[in-house]
Amino acid sequence: MMTSALMGSGSQPVSVELQGSDIDKLIVFANKLKKRMEGIPGLVDVDLNQKDERPELWVKIDRSKVSMLGISTAIIMFSVPFAFRGVFYAFYFFHVTLGLISFMGIIMLIGIVVNNAVVLLDYTHILQNAGKKFFRL
Repeated sequence: MMTSALMGSGSQPVSVELQGSDIDKLIVFANKLKKRMEGIPGLVDVDLNQKDERPELWVKIDRSKVSMLGISTAIIMFSVPFAFRGVFYAFYFFHVTLGLISFMGIIMLIGIVVNNAVVLLDYTHILQNAGKKFFRL
């Protein structure tokens, strides 16, 4: 929910964020809060950023079950330093400077690398359970 408050000669943006597990209750509460805030003198442009239902998925990992599958956070996090090394080699090679956009890209890369590691480990376990043999080089 975004509002702009007129105070004196300038305006200050105000943001209110609601969080919870039931999206329907949050939307109802946000609409009630919006109506109450519209009645406050000096507040203008009171608006909701989320007007429709956009489902969100919250994932809570049961570490005991994950460890029974043989997946550990150490295995997954092992790939992150290689991503950093690749980024800094690429920056050096292409003469790219570090900035805000670069750091946002690095953060997205870390998410992709971790997701890729989880998918590869999961696929490896599927193949092992199907009876596929693996060999070491």
